[in-house]
Amino acid sequence: VFHDQAMAWMEEVVKAPTAFFLYLSYTVPHAGGWGDAPSSPEDGNPVPSDMAYGNQSWPAVEKDHAAVISYLDAKVGDLLARLKSLKIDEKTLVFFASDNGAHKEGGHQIAFFNSTGGLSGHKRSLLEGGVRSPSMVRWPGGLANPGRSSELPWAFWDVLPTVQDLLGLPLSPSTDGISILPELYGQTQKQHDYLFFTWIGVGGRICDQLRRLPGYSVRSGRWKGLVPHCEDESSLRPSQADAMRLYDLQEDPVEKRDVSAEHPDIVKKLKDLVISQHLSCMCYQCGFAVNETPVCKNGHQEVQEVKEVTV
Repeated sequence: VFHDQAMAWMEEVVKAPTAFFLYLSYTVPHAGGWGDAPSSPEDGNPVPSDMAYGNQSWPAVEKDHAAVISYLDAKVGDLLARLKSLKIDEKTLVFFASDNGAHKEGGHQIAFFNSTGGLSGHKRSLLEGGVRSPSMVRWPGGLANPGRSSELPWAFWDVLPTVQDLLGLPLSPSTDGISILPELYGQTQKQHDYLFFTWIGVGGRICDQLRRLPGYSVRSGRWKGLVPHCEDESSLRPSQADAMRLYDLQEDPVEKRDVSAEHPDIVKKLKDLVISQHLSCMCYQCGFAVNETPVCKNGHQEVQEVKEVTV
C-alpha cells in the first residue's frame, strides 16, 4: 500500500522544479505472516504468496523468505522503472540499505541461503553479522566509476550529512555522521574515527542473556572491540574494567579469533577512546531495567519489576 502511495506522490512531486526526498522504508524481509495467518505472529514472512518458489522442496518458512526477497526486488524495480519513465533517473540518487544484518526469526535459518555471507552473528548481535550489511547506490549522472565496490564503513547517521553536502548546505554540528559524498564522487573520503553500537550481550534476544547489563562494540579502522556486558553497573558507561574481545577485521572479518591477549595496547586504546567520548552502554530499544529477573515465554521477555535507570 505505501509503495503505491509513494509512487503516486513521486509522480506528482517531480512536476515541481525543486528536488525531492523520498524515504521509502519497506518492512520486508521480516518475520511475521500475511494477514491473519499464521497463528503464531512471527511465523513465516509477510508475503501474499510463495511466488515461483511454491514447488521447491524447502521448509515453508524458507519459501516465504525467498518469495519476500523477490517481492521486494519487484517493488524496487518498479521504483527504478518509474524514475526512468519520468526521465529523472540520470540525476536521481538512490540508496538501498538495511537497518540490520540477516534475521533469525519466525523459523528462518540464516544458513539456509547463507544470508550473512559467512559473517558471525545475525540481527540483534554486536557481531558483524548483526551490524554490517551491504548498501547499493545508483546515480547514473553522478557516481564516479559506476559498478565499483567500496570498502568504506558508513552508518545511517551519515545520511543527513551526505544529503546536506549534496544540497550545498552546512553540515549539522549535532550529529556524529560524516558526508560520504566524496566517496560517491571518487574523491578522498574522510573516515569515521570510530563506529559504536550497543546491545545486551553478544547477540540474540534479551531474555536469552545470562546477565542483563548492556554492552557495546567499537570499530576503529581495522580493529573492533566487543564488550558483551559493561562492568560499571552504576553509571552504565564503558570503563577500563570491561572485558573486551578484540578482532582484526582486516585479517578476520568473520570474527573467529579473539586477539585481545596479543594486543593489549589496542584494547586499551579502544577503551580510552570510548571513555573519552562519554558514551553510554545503554542500548536503544532494549527495554532494559536494572534488578529485573527476566521471564521468558515463547521466546519473548515479560517484565515483572521495573526499576528504570537514567543515564
